[in-house]
Amino acid sequence: MARGLPQPTTKPVWCREAIPSPPKVSPDDHDRPFFTPPRFVETVYDVSLDSINLIKNEYVKETGRKCSTFDAVAAALWQSRTRAIGVELHADVCVGLVADVRHLMGDVLPAEGGYYGNCVYPTGVTASGGMIVHASLVEIVDLIKEAKKMLPAKMAD
Repeated sequence: MARGLPQPTTKPVWCREAIPSPPKVSPDDHDRPFFTPPRFVETVYDVSLDSINLIKNEYVKETGRKCSTFDAVAAALWQSRTRAIGVELHADVCVGLVADVRHLMGDVLPAEGGYYGNCVYPTGVTASGGMIVHASLVEIVDLIKEAKKMLPAKMAD
């Protein structure tokens, strides 16, 4: 269409029903983090590219694996916030995430292509305040990566 064609060369497909709905959770469900949406406050955090690269390079150095920019920033913000609010070290702290699952949807999305929607799925991580306050960012990145690694099983529930 950007080239002046009357319609897209690949027919767009909505296919929303192909993506499983997240399970409903309650505060009593201790196997999964419970997330109550906060009152949103607009805040801007400037995480420099140097800071992000420092975390990513440290992760590679310690584990021999790469981590995404998202993982690095999420780990740094989770730790910074946990430290800033002065949470009790024995208290649980949670971080809610939505992760891309398009790579897990290959057998469900139309083989002929054309799917134009996002494929994200909610997940979360819970750890003790003490663990998050005192852990290295590499350890916190590992927690986040592990939660994302568990997405295929969560989607199958």
